[in-house]
Amino acid sequence: MDIRVEAQTFREALSKVYRVVSTRPVTPALGGILVDSSGDKVCLSATDLEVGITATFSGEILEEGQVVLPGKVLYSIVRTLKGEVRLRTEGERALLQCGRSRFELSGFPPGDFPFFPQEEEGFAVLLPGELLKEALLRTSFAVSRDETRPVLTGVLFAFAPGCFEVVATDGHRLSRNVFELPGIEKEARYVLPQKAVAELLRLLGKEDARFVPQNGSVVFRIGETVLFSTLIEGEYPNYLQVIPQSFVSRAWVLREELLEALERVALVTSGVPVVEVSFGGGMLRLRVTGDLGVAEEEVVGETEGDHLKVAFNVRYLLEALRVMRDERVELGLSGELSPAKVSSSSSFEYVLMPVRLQGV
Repeated sequence: MDIRVEAQTFREALSKVYRVVSTRPVTPALGGILVDSSGDKVCLSATDLEVGITATFSGEILEEGQVVLPGKVLYSIVRTLKGEVRLRTEGERALLQCGRSRFELSGFPPGDFPFFPQEEEGFAVLLPGELLKEALLRTSFAVSRDETRPVLTGVLFAFAPGCFEVVATDGHRLSRNVFELPGIEKEARYVLPQKAVAELLRLLGKEDARFVPQNGSVVFRIGETVLFSTLIEGEYPNYLQVIPQSFVSRAWVLREELLEALERVALVTSGVPVVEVSFGGGMLRLRVTGDLGVAEEEVVGETEGDHLKVAFNVRYLLEALRVMRDERVELGLSGELSPAKVSSSSSFEYVLMPVRLQGV
């Protein structure tokens, strides 16, 4: 193989794939990046067997070929270079030159690198890139860290006629984003691992993402970049039954004011802060009793319904408020120990369980 490429183009492609290079490779090739050149294209591929990414770009191909090079080392070198890069191989050894810089790298046999699944014919959906990214940002933070319930450690993609939902829950809170998607004619559900979602968020932009589910895996094509991921097996819980539909007390407040107030009152505890929230009289009253003291604050808004006092994990509220974009948010309570809902638009809703107050 003998290729010439611009360092910036090479670097941008490497930045898309190197994060999924296996940190504990079961074979040496899994610790590397496959460089494949043919025609006028260079294709870089990396995988940890759970998630894989390929990035393709144009280059001057003097001689076609393949080589697997140490992933982290290759990225660390190329990210420091400027100008034209020439990469030549002799067997499993590679010579990389740029200006007065010269590197000789030992590679691995291309045949040891795993095959990536190809896009199959069948169910495929074109997802708007910016909408999908926003939906993932609003939901993925709520996944579970408990590996004993694997299905909750991933993000649910739920398709139904005319709409698409992205859902995540850890059993204590649930985040759901829904948007219309014309052309969907059947119901289907897929659970993506959190690592795949994290990489997808880095890749998504204005370009649409072509979503192609396959037998136990899924492929996303975004322009010249392809991400594949295994899917998490198991039945996702019926989350619709925990979303409250009626409330005994509701409040509407400015999102930024509530966010800042919660951040302040949480400062009086070094542990997991629990905030008492009282509704009523056009006011949201916040109180945190911590090991460092007591903090109280009032947030002006609109309220209706019963006067209630409910306690929540402050972190759960803050994480939801930080991913919302609307100026105002609505809080709905269905009881002191019943699920509460926070929403900012018709497409996004966040449900969380209250914390039992001491002495109650």
